[in-house]
Amino acid sequence: MGKRNLFAAINLAIFAGLAIGIAGRGIEGRGWTFALALLGCALNLAFALLTLRQDKAVENRRKEHLMEELRLEAEERKERRQAERN
Repeated sequence: MGKRNLFAAINLAIFAGLAIGIAGRGIEGRGWTFALALLGCALNLAFALLTLRQDKAVENRRKEHLMEELRLEAEERKERRQAERN
């Protein structure tokens, strides 16, 4: 998990705690504050999920690249063995 995800997770925890605290004490007169806390939770959650998704996509591309290199190397070895036999 990168620094971006950690930052989003900490922000999410802060906004969630704020929303829970406001809801626990009563929303009367604090509607805007509660709405902004919920908005902060939603935005940080979306940001964390998007960056996690991007990180997984990068990791998958890296794995595909490594697998392709391994496949090519295996084919080269196979060709060398066949050349040595002949």
